[in-house]
Amino acid sequence: MLAGPEITQVGKYLFTLKEFKEQIQIIVVVFGSVLALTRSLIQYTHSRVNVIARRNKELHRAGELVGFLSQLSTAKLPEEQNLALHKEVQVSLEHALQDIDKLNLKLLALEKDPNSHLNPAQKIFLFFRPKGWRSVTFVLLTYACVIGAVAIAMVKHASVHLGYLLEVGTPFLLGFLFHHWALEERRRVLGAAHRRNTRFFFFHMPEQLRVFLAQIVFLLNCMLIVAMGSIQVFKHPFTNVLGFIIPFCFFSFSAFVFYSWGRAELQWQDSPAQLQPFHVALGKLRRSLVGTLSLLLAFPVSGLSFFLAFGSAMNVFLNPQSKTVFLSLLLIFITMTSLPAYGAIRIARIEGSRRYASEPAQETAAEALATSA
Repeated sequence: MLAGPEITQVGKYLFTLKEFKEQIQIIVVVFGSVLALTRSLIQYTHSRVNVIARRNKELHRAGELVGFLSQLSTAKLPEEQNLALHKEVQVSLEHALQDIDKLNLKLLALEKDPNSHLNPAQKIFLFFRPKGWRSVTFVLLTYACVIGAVAIAMVKHASVHLGYLLEVGTPFLLGFLFHHWALEERRRVLGAAHRRNTRFFFFHMPEQLRVFLAQIVFLLNCMLIVAMGSIQVFKHPFTNVLGFIIPFCFFSFSAFVFYSWGRAELQWQDSPAQLQPFHVALGKLRRSLVGTLSLLLAFPVSGLSFFLAFGSAMNVFLNPQSKTVFLSLLLIFITMTSLPAYGAIRIARIEGSRRYASEPAQETAAEALATSA
């Protein structure tokens, strides 16, 4: 029979073994995800090689079709069957030639990209000579974020709590951003054409402070949404639905506003137009669904953040023992009070000014049509 202390020791041992098993499972999942991500990155870095292989395959296919057409011209087949086969092969050959032209254009664009000539190791681990202080800074920040994330993951006990996900996910997210910015900076320094997709503006290196603010707060809101969803799924399976829906809607609405703000700023940067005053732009906003939704969602978020900031400010004075925590919350809620409202105003001005600039041209065209009639 086991005595009381021995039973306690066995219980502690089993509890430690259970924790170790959970830790191993989480590490295996993370390791598998890293392997999958690395494989995807290697495939991405081989884009130029893949395009060349696809083009060679299409060239071989086109050669086979041309050879088959020459055989049909000498083959002794019924006329109707010969014409049908000839037409089908001709259509396939035209499709193959179109694919070859598209791949040649894509390969030409890749030849102008200096990063396409880097091998996978150079592209993934940034093993190239940085040019300029900005490039050096981005490379150093990338490695600092990755090392910091690995150190946090090794020191902290792995879990799906919000704090752990934020502590580990934030440096990994920043490391990914700085990695992409280092490659973009190399492309810019070597004189390549600037490629930018406004739909995925949050991946690109910002050139304006407004775009940078929209980018950072959008990514932070997305990370909070993912963390909240993970906690609900793995730890608390929707035991408090209202307590989950309200924060989820709050961060979702703010993420939509920041996403629309970043896209609007980049679109205005690509084709700058004179911004009209807010009351003029607001009158032209009726045709912009994004601008209207941004205004309708931003001000409730800012209003709720204002009341939360007021409550945090009161707690700073009422609870001196937790002063640091409430000061941090006060700073966060003040930011969430001002940025969504400012972003919605910028979206309204940009979208309304674009509609204002396009309407005179439409009116002139309508008047010319009426005059000619």
